[in-house]
Amino acid sequence: MKPERPKPAAVVSRSLIIASGIAWQIGCMTIAVLGAALFAGLWLDQQLNTRPLLTVILLLISLPLSLALTLRIALSAARQIEEARKEGHDDGDP
Repeated sequence: MKPERPKPAAVVSRSLIIASGIAWQIGCMTIAVLGAALFAGLWLDQQLNTRPLLTVILLLISLPLSLALTLRIALSAARQIEEARKEGHDDGDP
């Protein structure tokens, strides 16, 4: 006996839930990375009396880091959404 396939609406709903969760993750991660770079840069500049040099350097370093983390999260989400879509189509039909 073949197990019941999820209805297409359930697959779409699961994909939307995953996508909205990913958007929150990316937003929070970006704010956290940029915020950490900003506060660390300001603190270091105050300690070393180099204002604003280290803040600018750390913010510039945080941008590609944030982009790389965003890409990693997005690729992970794409795999999750693809798995959810495949679970909805066990027989291989599109």
